[in-house]
Amino acid sequence: SPDIKIDIINDIIDDGFFKRNILPSDIDLIINCADEPNVDYTSKIIALFSMTNNIPHIVGGGYNLHQTLIGQTIIPFKSACFNCFNLFLGKINSKDLVNVKKLHREKRKLGSFSPLSGLAASLASLDAIKLLAGKVEHLQQENKRVEFSLRSLSFNVQDVPRDPECDWCRGKYE
Repeated sequence: SPDIKIDIINDIIDDGFFKRNILPSDIDLIINCADEPNVDYTSKIIALFSMTNNIPHIVGGGYNLHQTLIGQTIIPFKSACFNCFNLFLGKINSKDLVNVKKLHREKRKLGSFSPLSGLAASLASLDAIKLLAGKVEHLQQENKRVEFSLRSLSFNVQDVPRDPECDWCRGKYE
């Protein structure tokens, strides 16, 4: 379509990003693939802005050491938000992580596995096209935690509902 406009912003995503970069008010979608310093940090910043401005957004990559995780598609106040996912993951991860201590390493680099990055990018792109075309009923990553299993070469899918205790999508940013 000749009406599509993509703006590339060459700047670091940090807490001051949206103060330094004034974005237009007619944004249809934001896709975050930034992983510096990490996807959790940049996705939280993007999600806060997107929730405040009611902009659909996609977390475009794995995070929290889940290199096979396919990022979620979020429609503000209609689907589970970034914070709902964090609350959900905190509940399921807490059982697995009892008595496990997290090591904080500033310079830890795990790398990525190109075929999985390509898979995640393809699925995020499909959801982006569906969202922009108004076909939200066909989104694959909305309200879902999707992870690709290298062992079975299949997708593990968990439903992630909106959390009634979430202070983000319960109206804080409406």
